[in-house]
Amino acid sequence: IGLLRARYNVRSIAVDRWNAQHIINSLQASGQKVIEFGQGFASMSGPTKEFEKRIISAQINHGGNPLLRWCASNIVVETDAAGNLKPSKKKSTERIDPMVASIIALGVWMLEPKAVRSGYAERGIRTL
Repeated sequence: IGLLRARYNVRSIAVDRWNAQHIINSLQASGQKVIEFGQGFASMSGPTKEFEKRIISAQINHGGNPLLRWCASNIVVETDAAGNLKPSKKKSTERIDPMVASIIALGVWMLEPKAVRSGYAERGIRTL
């Protein structure tokens, strides 16, 4: 992670809170901004709905990436009584981790104030 931070302008790293306190502490000790982002309905519903909306409206293009295409074909979404959505690893047919990571990345982006979002606020996220 340190090498990637040196090479790219990493503003923050999203980490699932579950069983991750050691990595959170380590990242924060190195000066990295950490955003704790759970995989429950509370954190995932808004970004999942936004991701679905952007896929349907062709605002997300993964450039034909075969791994993302495969994971997208595997994903099953859970809905709770309140109409919240989240990807379900238990109900999905195969692996979906890159899709979950993409939804979390969108969720982190959605948390940023519009002034910090730069060009993405105007044109949206286009490529994964």
